[in-house]
Amino acid sequence: MLNDKDAVIDQLTDLAKEVDSSDPKGAIRLTELRDAVDGGKYADAWSGHNIYNLINIDAIVNRYRVQQKIDNAIIGIDSVRNICIFLPLFFTWWAISKAIPAYYTLVTQYPKYSTTPFLQLWQGGFNNNVPWYDRLAGVAGIDVVLILFIICLTMASSIVTSIWQLQRDQKAEELRDNLAHALAGASLFLSTRNRSQPINFVDRFNTVVDNFNTVVAGLEAQMKAERVEMTQLAERQKAEFALFNAFKSSLVTSMDNISSSIRDLKQSHSVLDTTIHQLITPTQEAASQQKILLTNSSNIQQQLTRQASAQEAVVAQQKLWGEKLNTVLTTLDGTVNVAKTLAGNVAKYTDEQKDLVTQLHKEHDAQEQLVSSILKNTSSMDSIIKQIDRSVADINGVTVNMSEVARRIAAKVPV
Repeated sequence: MLNDKDAVIDQLTDLAKEVDSSDPKGAIRLTELRDAVDGGKYADAWSGHNIYNLINIDAIVNRYRVQQKIDNAIIGIDSVRNICIFLPLFFTWWAISKAIPAYYTLVTQYPKYSTTPFLQLWQGGFNNNVPWYDRLAGVAGIDVVLILFIICLTMASSIVTSIWQLQRDQKAEELRDNLAHALAGASLFLSTRNRSQPINFVDRFNTVVDNFNTVVAGLEAQMKAERVEMTQLAERQKAEFALFNAFKSSLVTSMDNISSSIRDLKQSHSVLDTTIHQLITPTQEAASQQKILLTNSSNIQQQLTRQASAQEAVVAQQKLWGEKLNTVLTTLDGTVNVAKTLAGNVAKYTDEQKDLVTQLHKEHDAQEQLVSSILKNTSSMDSIIKQIDRSVADINGVTVNMSEVARRIAAKVPV
């Protein structure tokens, strides 16, 4: 209430705290006004001047409106939108970069496809060698989804920005009302003080000069701050305008690509219709061939029935052969018994052979002893022969020496 001094003081205190972050000097003036209303030393100076000239409500409200932080939701939506703007172009060229090698590979392996349009092969997945999202229709569909997503983000950003701007304006207007109400109450109390206190013109003049200097300094600072804020706002608007132009150009390019893709799809659809009409005749021929195949199948079934009858006769013949085989097996059992008896006789013969082999082993041992004796005698004979050879060599040497002596003697005898 305007007639409640404490309420006015509390309101001025709250307003000073509220605008301190956006307008510190304005908060100081509100604090000094609160002190003046409370009977401070500058109460006479405040009461002698127009409070609305010292405290500019419009400037404080404008700074409060500009200073409010942007909502994080708006920042997030704008960031996602700015990133997604280039996704359609990126995805389109990425799909083209994958389609070109696939086209080259297909034409290299199957030269007959070299005369087929590239877009038709792309729509067909290059003979079903690429997944659906890399085909022309898939790329166009994904681009449409991305563009719709970007448009939705833009609309959401605009709506949230409008709501946030409305809330900010409401807070600013509420601040304006509170400032007007508080200043009105302060003006009433200071006017009452002006009538009840004696006038000291010198002090009031000094106070006015000080307040004037303070106000001028505050206005200069406020003007500088407002210039900086206006410059920042202008730069931000330029950046947003450039971003919007880039988005517009990319959107136009994407829409052109989509329109060309739609035209290509229409052409592909017409080609597909022609192909289907061309396939009708082969399909009818295939149906007639299937009828012929059914007739042949019935004939084959009859032949198989006759073969089954013949197979039954063969089975009966095999039964007769089985009976004869049983007779043969019985005869073979008798033969096996005879063979067992013969095997017993062979075992006896084997024992006799073992005894004979034992005797042969004994004779072999005796022969080995004889051989060893012969070897010993042979070695003795070798040593004797070697001694004889040495004796013969000695005799030969003596004979040579005797011949030499005889030759020398003959040489000394005169003729």
